[in-house]
Amino acid sequence: MCGIIGAFSSTSSISHASFARALTKLERRGPDNSSYQAFMSSHLLLGHTRLSIIDLSSHANQPFLKRDNAIVFNGEIYNYKELRHRMSSHQDFTTSSDTEVLLSAYSVYGMDMFSYLDGMYAFAIYDPNQRRLTLARDIAGEKPLYYLHTDSCFYFASELSALTSLCGAQSLRLDPEAFTSILMYGYSMPGESIYQEIKELEPGRSLVLDLETNDTDIRTYWEPVISSSSKPFSDPNCDIVTSLDSTLKSSVHSRLESDVEVGLLLSGGIDSGLVAAYASQARPDIRSFTVSFQEKTLDESEHASAIAQHLGINHTVIQASPPTAEHLISILDYYHEPLADSSLIPTTLVSQTISRELKVALSGDGGDELFGGYTHYSWLRRINHISSQHRRSSKLISACSRVIPGHVRGRRFLASLGQSPSTVYSVVNQYFEPHEIFRLLTPDFLSEIQISPNASLAKKSKPFEQYSHYGVMTAAMLADFQTYLPCDILAKTDRASMYNSLELRSPFLAKDVIASAYTSRALSLLPSASTSKPILRKIATKYLPSSVTGAPKRGFGAPIDQWLKHGLNSIVKEYLSSLDPSVFSKPYIETLLLNAEKFPRLYGKVFLLLSIARFLEREQVSYG
Repeated sequence: MCGIIGAFSSTSSISHASFARALTKLERRGPDNSSYQAFMSSHLLLGHTRLSIIDLSSHANQPFLKRDNAIVFNGEIYNYKELRHRMSSHQDFTTSSDTEVLLSAYSVYGMDMFSYLDGMYAFAIYDPNQRRLTLARDIAGEKPLYYLHTDSCFYFASELSALTSLCGAQSLRLDPEAFTSILMYGYSMPGESIYQEIKELEPGRSLVLDLETNDTDIRTYWEPVISSSSKPFSDPNCDIVTSLDSTLKSSVHSRLESDVEVGLLLSGGIDSGLVAAYASQARPDIRSFTVSFQEKTLDESEHASAIAQHLGINHTVIQASPPTAEHLISILDYYHEPLADSSLIPTTLVSQTISRELKVALSGDGGDELFGGYTHYSWLRRINHISSQHRRSSKLISACSRVIPGHVRGRRFLASLGQSPSTVYSVVNQYFEPHEIFRLLTPDFLSEIQISPNASLAKKSKPFEQYSHYGVMTAAMLADFQTYLPCDILAKTDRASMYNSLELRSPFLAKDVIASAYTSRALSLLPSASTSKPILRKIATKYLPSSVTGAPKRGFGAPIDQWLKHGLNSIVKEYLSSLDPSVFSKPYIETLLLNAEKFPRLYGKVFLLLSIARFLEREQVSYG
């Protein structure tokens, strides 16, 4: 795990001093080594900060050069030994690193290389013979990659902070569509960033920059496809449960590959429990870590301890206490753009504890999106069923629900009746609904900037509509895989782990596991109203205690309502009162804070506004 950065100018050389300053923004991602190299008479600079995991020698430092080509690479290629053996007749290897294997794969296979890779990655390869720079991001979006392209320049980096350092934050403008998406969903949509000028390369995409013309060519090399073939399964004659069991086991074992010790982030649920079971088979001495909250409704530490005891794992329970105001601000600052997911706090806390002893840990991320773990999947199916059976009454109930205050539980369910499935999907997990946004923001600001909730709704529902012919639940799972997973879950885990110089690996996001999940055989076993992730639960009965396999799904959340209401109350008032009154309606915010004391779930909106307020104070971004 590392940080990467690059700068190209077609008209002038890049300032080494400015580039070196930007590189320091990535130090947490790679504290073991930091270096950069100039190419094309300093018209192109590539930089890298390293967290040493595979081949700890200095020979594997980056930028890494081989046969004229150069690479900066963030991530891991888990099948690198297999690829190295496959290419051994074509390539000589001087290190035991996956970095050299990845660069060699480009030399041997060119842009067909992606079909051979199993890993998480964001990288840039400079090819002087082809006069091009190739960027790529992994299929799930585990590793971030941002870029900025102008008429004469092209910059890229693992984090927004490095890019804003390169180009100057004062020259950047707030992106109205991304800002609207953040208000509605708590994160910016795929391809967006909070800045108009900066984009994020979407998962499964490559970008080729022509260094002669400064033109870019973005292509999709992977996207989810539902297959009726049995090919993804290790044994087509086996039943789906047995086949997936084998595939998951192989994925976990491959992700234990490391030249440093690997641990486990154990939440207490089925996904991380299965990862722990497979990992402990291969590494009986592996250690696991979990977070415990005083609020029992959110505390899964008992289940995590039960799993660890059942598997004989050395387990550590971390007692979570409210962060101090200073620590919370430090965490928010590292995310570089607003994010509403308050579980970023406990994720950062557990990463901090693990990183004191280890550099690598495995997590269960991806299981919910691939196998139907979220409650809103059954929620969507119920709404669709009621609406199709009672069309007229559903539309009448929906119309009448508009008079119910937004904070009343169940209002959104009633309002969704009679709506199209894609519309229901696009509103199911909103923070601020469109009519609330028009009350939160002032009329003067709305007249100056193009705020379009409909555009955000369309972006959210687009992948759902793309797969809607497979049914409501399947479409929702695939849409979440392309929006919520990379833009919220994986963004959160990347920043939380990198804030603490820790590498988190997600076995559920292996290419073979994803392929297995997206088959008609797997999708024939969708979750029901009473049981989430039925396939994984069946597998888990082989490895985990019944107290875990029979337990209902719990999200990994923090008691943010209690924290913001009590220990962090003063900082909430300080930051929300500092919001520009020409942009944000003070009366609306004051009413929101009062209502949150009576309806604690409104603190999700309060936390989002706190994240936005801190971002706006720190960056001083232009609205125009």
